[in-house]
Amino acid sequence: PSTQTPGDTERISAQLWDIAGHLSGESLTSMFYRSALGMACVCDVSRPATLEAVLKWKRGVDEKVVLPDGRDSPIPAILIVNKVDLASPQSPVDAEGLDAFCRTHGFKRWFGVSAKTGEGVEDAFVALVDIVRGVVANFPADDDGSATGREGEDETSLKVLDSEDTSGRCCR
Repeated sequence: PSTQTPGDTERISAQLWDIAGHLSGESLTSMFYRSALGMACVCDVSRPATLEAVLKWKRGVDEKVVLPDGRDSPIPAILIVNKVDLASPQSPVDAEGLDAFCRTHGFKRWFGVSAKTGEGVEDAFVALVDIVRGVVANFPADDDGSATGREGEDETSLKVLDSEDTSGRCCR
């Protein structure tokens, strides 16, 4: 999908891949993340154990994918906390805890979303695109003057890694 934010004159194309539930972290192949410049990892607020699954995905990608910035930096990642529509005041996942989790594990920030209602979904992905745009803007220019850092590529590629097994369905 392509998106334009209000007041923006630049069109961004992003590829979003939901690969969790189809592959384990160990069998993640390069075809799914080859040109990734950003990552969104999804956990389930009603199942705090999914934060561990997110860490497994992020560690695996951090080991295999780096930015073409000459410094081998990991690709930027955001944490998407799904099912906020089901969260209760007794939820074991809170904002302060998520802030600390993101700082500790290298996520740029986190977003509470509801796949069911759509709440927060667009905000999360627009923010990820903005983060990637900022990263790409700091790449050294290629011979053709572009700042993609990857020869011959003219689009920013984003990959989505979802820690929830949806068994082929969009949402639970």
